[in-house]
Amino acid sequence: MDALKTAAQNGDLNMLYYLIYNNPSLLDIDEVTFFDTPLHIAAEHGKVEFAKEIMNLKPSFARMLNQSLYSPMHLALYNKQINMVHLFLECEARDHLVRIQGRHGETPLHYLAAKENDVDHQQQKIHLLLKFVSVCPQSIQDTNNRKETAFHIAVKCENDDAFDFLLGGLRRACHKGSEMDERKIINLKDANGDNVLHIATAMNQSQNRDNRYV
Repeated sequence: MDALKTAAQNGDLNMLYYLIYNNPSLLDIDEVTFFDTPLHIAAEHGKVEFAKEIMNLKPSFARMLNQSLYSPMHLALYNKQINMVHLFLECEARDHLVRIQGRHGETPLHYLAAKENDVDHQQQKIHLLLKFVSVCPQSIQDTNNRKETAFHIAVKCENDDAFDFLLGGLRRACHKGSEMDERKIINLKDANGDNVLHIATAMNQSQNRDNRYV
């Protein structure tokens, strides 16, 4: 496994082929519940071509969590591997990868809704958030273990741009005939019994928020 890990870190396809040739069952690790697959490692290090090949050989790896309870999509986001994120958004399982829950039940969209101090990274996250919502509008209604949607996260982090784009994505989805209910999603309560308006009011942001829910 050390050789496979090294191949994934370096994006070495020739080494991958050599290892598989000498051990045809090398990638038969689906039965392991939480494991750093070669796709996790490639995603973390931004080895896109290697990741493409692994996904062709073992599509199931994209849906697995590692021992830290992160999916390859989570790792690509956390490590700012933007090209890798786009690769996942282009695959057939993209809806599932956008909504996959990792540690604390958080989806990639929860992460994107949080505000960054780094301006450039924040802009990257906003662009990705738009893409995620476009690819899978249903992800807007997903909650973490604290029953927070991405809306809750955006308000708590005072991430106005993320909030606006989430709301726009939700309204577009509803306009196109989605079964999602805008008012119901906006009024979802977190584990403390607060919806986004309650939180915004408590943070003295009601003048920017409350007219959206009336």
